Amino acid sequence: MLKKAREVNDQKPHAVIKAVQQQVEQWKKKNNARCTVLVLGLTYKPDIDDVRESPAVFIAQQLAHDDIDLIICEPHIDQELCMQLMGRPSVMLAPALQQADIIVCLVKHSIFSTIDKQLCASKIVLDVCGLFYEPRLQEGQEQMYWPANNTFYQMYFKETV
Repeated sequence: MLKKAREVNDQKPHAVIKAVQQQVEQWKKKNNARCTVLVLGLTYKPDIDDVRESPAVFIAQQLAHDDIDLIICEPHIDQELCMQLMGRPSVMLAPALQQADIIVCLVKHSIFSTIDKQLCASKIVLDVCGLFYEPRLQEGQEQMYWPANNTFYQMYFKETV
């Protein structure tokens, strides 16, 4: 049972990458332009500076190889480490939100809870950490880094605000 659980958990970052790539392709077709993707968070869990074995780092590194403009916002690690991991610096939240076409919420840092949803009204938001809403869990499930019910959440603010 533990082996199966490990296999399921190991596949979740790949599912997130695929979902982001699908949204990027749809955005490119609709807008006929290069897409800017903002990744919120790289650390292993919220409000710490530990990136060891972080699925968010893996996801961001894979997305960095795609034909997109990738922006990273990670307030809990220093610029040197961000450059080492990603080959680019971490940027400030407000300008990053303005630049982004797609926002990928990977880590629920408390600073990100200050994001004004109105700023995201024209953006595609892929939220896998419950930053903008509470995950829908089945009774008895635990909420860890990824939604425990294996559902990938996606919301468009312009439809819900």
